[in-house]
Amino acid sequence: MRTSSLKKLCCPACRERYTITEQSLFGDAVEEALLTCPVCCVAVPVLNGFPIFGEQYLTQKWNPAERLNSLFGKEPDYERFLDQKRTKPVFDLYAAFQPFNESTQCIFPLIPLLREVLRPGDFILDLWCRTGWTGELLASLFPEQSVISIWEGSSGLLGLKGFHHWLSSKKRLSNLDIIFHSPNNSLPFTGRMFSVVHGLDTLHRYAHAPLIPECLRVVKEDGVILFPHNHLTNSQPEPYFDRGEDQLHGKDYQQYFERLFRNANRRAFILSEKTLFEAGTNYVLKDEADTDHYNACILLAEPRHEGRSFQRAEKKVDAFKDAHIIVNPLWEIDMTTGEAVVSPEAMDSGGATLFFRHPIYQDRLKNESPIHLSEEDRLILYWAIRHKTVSQIAAILKRDVADIFNGALKMESKELVQLQNVSAAMARLQSYYSTQQVPYASDEATLTQLWRRTVRLHGDRSFIVWPQDGSIFSYADSDMIVRKAVSFLKEQGVSHRDNVLIVATPHPEFVFLFWATVLLGAVVVPVNPEIKQDTFADIVRNTKPRLILANSEIAGMDHKVIQFGLPEGSDKFSGSFSERLADSEVCEEFPDTSEEQDAVILFTSGTTGNPKGVVLSHGALFRTSRILDQAYRWSSKDRFMGGGSFHTMSGLRNPCIAVLHSGLSVVIPEKEDIQNPLGVLSLCVKNDVTILNVTPGFLAYWGRTAQKSKYFQSHKLRMVLSTGSALQPIHRKIFEKQFQAPVYDYYGLTETTGACILENQDLSGVKEKGLGKPWGCLVKIHEDGELAIYSENLMLRYLNDPSSTGKRIRHGWLMTGDIARINESGCVLLIGRKDRMMKDKNGENFYPEEIETAITSLDGVAEVYVTAFQDDLMVDHIAALIQFQQPEENEENMLSELRKTLVGKIPSAHVPVLLIAVKQTPKGPGGKISTEAVNQILKEELQRSK
Repeated sequence: MRTSSLKKLCCPACRERYTITEQSLFGDAVEEALLTCPVCCVAVPVLNGFPIFGEQYLTQKWNPAERLNSLFGKEPDYERFLDQKRTKPVFDLYAAFQPFNESTQCIFPLIPLLREVLRPGDFILDLWCRTGWTGELLASLFPEQSVISIWEGSSGLLGLKGFHHWLSSKKRLSNLDIIFHSPNNSLPFTGRMFSVVHGLDTLHRYAHAPLIPECLRVVKEDGVILFPHNHLTNSQPEPYFDRGEDQLHGKDYQQYFERLFRNANRRAFILSEKTLFEAGTNYVLKDEADTDHYNACILLAEPRHEGRSFQRAEKKVDAFKDAHIIVNPLWEIDMTTGEAVVSPEAMDSGGATLFFRHPIYQDRLKNESPIHLSEEDRLILYWAIRHKTVSQIAAILKRDVADIFNGALKMESKELVQLQNVSAAMARLQSYYSTQQVPYASDEATLTQLWRRTVRLHGDRSFIVWPQDGSIFSYADSDMIVRKAVSFLKEQGVSHRDNVLIVATPHPEFVFLFWATVLLGAVVVPVNPEIKQDTFADIVRNTKPRLILANSEIAGMDHKVIQFGLPEGSDKFSGSFSERLADSEVCEEFPDTSEEQDAVILFTSGTTGNPKGVVLSHGALFRTSRILDQAYRWSSKDRFMGGGSFHTMSGLRNPCIAVLHSGLSVVIPEKEDIQNPLGVLSLCVKNDVTILNVTPGFLAYWGRTAQKSKYFQSHKLRMVLSTGSALQPIHRKIFEKQFQAPVYDYYGLTETTGACILENQDLSGVKEKGLGKPWGCLVKIHEDGELAIYSENLMLRYLNDPSSTGKRIRHGWLMTGDIARINESGCVLLIGRKDRMMKDKNGENFYPEEIETAITSLDGVAEVYVTAFQDDLMVDHIAALIQFQQPEENEENMLSELRKTLVGKIPSAHVPVLLIAVKQTPKGPGGKISTEAVNQILKEELQRSK
């Protein structure tokens, strides 16, 4: 609490000002102090910047640390509470609704009156700051004044711990102070202290005595008192609902205040809440004690204001350039189709409850619904949801601030958003009320903060399970190892922003080295252990690593390599990371990192040409990993296993990063197990894996060996995630039938930091799901059908290649190279790759994926790859490489029957001229089709057919 406010406090019993001792300051704010009444000799503590009047001591001997722990607990306690709460969200509807509630908005027509009575430096009292919004709103509306907000204490939505977590003196608006005190007791303020008193929801909640006399005591003689939202008996809601609490007729209030003010220059105006809410830019102050509405705002002010007209000031860009844009939770906004509709289903059907209890607000929204949003609107909303201010959004979008302001103002006029100068902390808290998901500030959305938070919350939970020797490492164990690994890296000369190349072999020590590198502020470069020598040399040349770590031989290596993941019996154990780790010191502190800082460089495994280095940031990896956690509702009880390699996007992010958000355990399979579907399922059964992440090739396998599935029915899988290439419906169907576990597809490129379009259980009732719906991004389809992604999670750049970066990302939109469409449900359906588009013999364009889908849907087919070739006369033709689920001796008959079936399913011009049976579709180490191998098969087949 600021010193200037603290000095205004007095003993509520005798009105004597406090003596302030034991002060601990943070700038101008008092964080700890003891307020002692010199008359009553009773002391009240100030803890974490909050005076707490529910705590009173008869002695000045006190232990601040002990009381802090008793009242506020430790910060991880509240974080743990939020973490547990999100798994079973219960919405506080009125907290989420408060900025838009007519009871909150009814003071807006009266703001010109309040501005008249306020002078710079004046104090405003807010009597009922249950959610934090009223105090922040008043402080933002009147920045030249000081606001003191009251809340009762530990009861209610936030309590001591919640207010400290969300709205501590370091986070809230600088002119706002918060005290804990019950308005049922005398107020701890000196007389005539406040120019304005605001008491939302108070008259019908608290005892009128001492509340009303106390408000009149502390307000200045020409000051104004507002009691928004008082339940009246003038009428009853239609349809009826029980409102509880004290209810009086407007005339009863009027008569009471007439008696109270008979000798004072003050009167009560009983104002209809409905009239105030529906008032336009011009409002005439007129008593409505006999209103036909059932809620009133009671204004206590000088009689001379009767009949006055107040012009509501328009918002101007200069005053709101740093405002936050609060999004109304009662709208369902489809950022893909651009349509916003009023949603009774919002907040777990809480919208229906609010509409039932607030029919005048429902009527206002119905008059605006649906809203059709332009691309510019969606871009503004995209960043508003991420708590960016008007000027910040303008800078990101490279637009004029006035353009963003006017766009937001247009949406505000439709009640879709509200522009307010509240703090970033309040904007995040309001977002939490609406979503029940904790929004992280930019300095919290880094891998460094994720590691710290996870170790705090889940230290005793198992992190890594290594079936090879039965080792299990808890998060606390791993933290100790990682801290020693940080010191080891420092000993090797690795420092901030250096590149560390790690050959990505499945082993717990890879995970420890990954985290040690990013926590040191260096950059991880995971490399495929099966990479070609010349490609590896190119990567080394481009990344210039400070250190190379490997646990497999790399031919032709000229650089010093430190081995890791070696058993003690190995002849190379001496001098390895595995040996030297034990002698390294424990690093006490990690350097802070930023959202935009480089964290990982992944090299894409293209089918042709050298792979590009994709530079990914801390923030992007934090956020996309959190998307997976949220979309699939992971739990600390889950065990995750990935079937991908650490040098790939999902293979790295999911087991190394995503699992930390909920504190999952990770089973790390050996290389041989990853390549063997039977080995993968065997590990799942033996290690109680609940979440399995694989490629479609794994699912295709089970169509060929259905009889083997019976050996794995004791599994505990609750979901299987598929990514990396197109998931064929038949393979999903077969696997789900055999294992009774749902399969979910998700889409993402290395350049999008992976997952950006996901299918999850929420789409179970959608007939045509495709890839699913966008998460954390905007999507659009260009005129040529190409899918474009707009996201804060895009790559930072291609390594050392600004030209390619500029071609790939245009005005913030990443061109995916995929051809897609968006259906009426807002789901994205993939058609094919732009660079695989072909022409049939009639000269018409087509995408080979359409033929692949048709062939794969036929019984007995596991995988297909369709390509084009030219004959000796340079005529274009189509060929299909087909892998059967059960290889037949007479493949010619199978191919012949397949050709006959295809004729009825696809245009005749698209039926492949060559149908080639292969034991396995040819793929490179990264799991993508090898163009070189495909061309060799075609060459051999053409020679054989001559």
